[in-house]
Amino acid sequence: MPARSSVVVLSPEGKPLGMIRFPEHPSNCTLGGKEGRTLSMNAQTGVYPIGIEGAQSR
Repeated sequence: MPARSSVVVLSPEGKPLGMIRFPEHPSNCTLGGKEGRTLSMNAQTGVYPIGIEGAQSR
């Protein structure tokens, strides 16, 4: 089970690809930005944007 201050990254087939850790507990996230390749993670005291290569929003 991953730590509560992280997000597990999955392939389109549902296979785990990795984990992104954050300094505080995330509450929700969305893909956006140009071409849908920025993961914006919202938490209690901040928003953490992360560029993701090859990401596709659906």
